[in-house]
Amino acid sequence: AADALDHYAQIEARRYIVQENGDLVLRLGLTGPLPDETKRRLWRAALPWISGADYPPRQGALFDVLAGLTGDGNATVGGCLIVRKGDDWRVTREFAAVRDAKTPTTALWDGRWRLDGPHDPALEVRALGEAVSQCPDWRSTGLPRTSLISTPAIWRGDTCVAAPLAGFSNGWVAQIVADFHEHAFAH
Repeated sequence: AADALDHYAQIEARRYIVQENGDLVLRLGLTGPLPDETKRRLWRAALPWISGADYPPRQGALFDVLAGLTGDGNATVGGCLIVRKGDDWRVTREFAAVRDAKTPTTALWDGRWRLDGPHDPALEVRALGEAVSQCPDWRSTGLPRTSLISTPAIWRGDTCVAAPLAGFSNGWVAQIVADFHEHAFAH
């Protein structure tokens, strides 16, 4: 029965969840046509994919957060930031969860991102953070600022030298290593 429910949820994920770079946009509405169990499974797949956690947050914690989001609002759970706007729910990486994460440019960052560009041992990958304000074209990316601050950027000491997802590529490309729809329901 669990396999059948997961199979149905995977089909519905393709209809109701859009992957936008490192974010997921769940177009579930508040009461929508999906059964509650399917919605629960979609959330249980989305949150660990964003956070990289082995398990989703406790069901009670998740539904307490979702119930508290009235109108347009934000909440955090399990290393994820959930932003509600109308009937859409954007799930992005919480900045506090990646604020101190750093890796060499040749390693995966935050377990999800591979960066390709002019690698140099003096460079490292860290979250973009407030350096988003140094990216003049960030608004044209279509991603909200709350999403961009948690995306990977290339740093040389205290200087941001590239932020590919914020429109400041400087020869760098950032790619998600595992597509949500291909991996979220894999056992």
